[in-house]
Amino acid sequence: MPRIDIPFTIDVPCRFRPAAPGAPLVLALHGQGESEGVMEERVGDRAADVAWAFPRAPYPEERRRRETIRIGYSWYQYTGDPDAFHESLRITGTWLLGVLDRMLEETKADPARVHLLGFSQGGYLAGSMAFTWPERFAGCAILGARYKTELLDGSRSSLHALRPLRFFGGHGTRDRAVKPAPSLEREEGMRAAGLDVTHREYATGHRVLPEMIDDVIGWLRGKCQ
Repeated sequence: MPRIDIPFTIDVPCRFRPAAPGAPLVLALHGQGESEGVMEERVGDRAADVAWAFPRAPYPEERRRRETIRIGYSWYQYTGDPDAFHESLRITGTWLLGVLDRMLEETKADPARVHLLGFSQGGYLAGSMAFTWPERFAGCAILGARYKTELLDGSRSSLHALRPLRFFGGHGTRDRAVKPAPSLEREEGMRAAGLDVTHREYATGHRVLPEMIDDVIGWLRGKCQ
């Protein structure tokens, strides 16, 4: 059967909160099955001196619970094939760079102080983007996820490119969806390679606590080491 390629365009919402021109910008990525409003609610009215962008993931999916059905959104497609997974991360990451360019233009934020923040699936994507395009970011914070260092080729050049960045990892000690031990192991390996990595643990499961957001903002301002 011949292959048919049909181009299409995805147009999804992105909420944003501007700040004064030249402010840092945080690209905040929600978890799987969530939407941009959930991440915006988690941040609340904190850090008004920071520009925030809350994009919606591009892949809609049904979320069923008892007799209710709602639509949630995913950042990438995962079938167990690692090559397809990495390609899905790259495709979504490339699209988000376009969103980022638009947000920088609209908010007049400082392009040298762009940070990534992601929870769960959004955290995996945030780490992937920091590893793939380190020149675009000043730092990356993930919650309830792990840094997929297997995306790096292990060469000195790839690690050297990451050294200007700062990294934050926050994890619940009772997280059963994403185990905390592998996340800590990856972060310790990054730190051993000379990267600036801050790690925090919280007495919770797979969720985002207000103190996690507070710690991320403190880390963003250089007050959380």
